[in-house]
Amino acid sequence: MSHVVRRLRPDGIVELRPRDVRVERPEWYLGAYTTFLVSGALFISTAVPAQLVAITFLGCLLGEVCFGLRALAALRRPLAEVEVLAQVRRAR
Repeated sequence: MSHVVRRLRPDGIVELRPRDVRVERPEWYLGAYTTFLVSGALFISTAVPAQLVAITFLGCLLGEVCFGLRALAALRRPLAEVEVLAQVRRAR
C-alpha cells in the first residue's frame, strides 16, 4: 500500500487516496510567467504575431481557472461508500 495515502478525517473516517503528483501554484506561476515572458519577448522581436501572444495569455489564464476549480472541488467532498477494513498485524 505504498501507493496510497491514509488520512483520518475530522468525522472519524479513514480516507484512502492514491498518491498523485500535482503541479502546485508556485510551480505553475513560475512556468506561466516564464512562458508569457518568452512569448512577449518573441512578439517584441517580431518573431511571432500578436494572436500567438494572446493565445499564450489565454492558456495561462485558463490554467489559473483550473486551479480555482480544483480548489472548489476539494472543498466539496462527494459522498463515498465506506468500507470497514480489518486490522492487519505485521509479522517481521
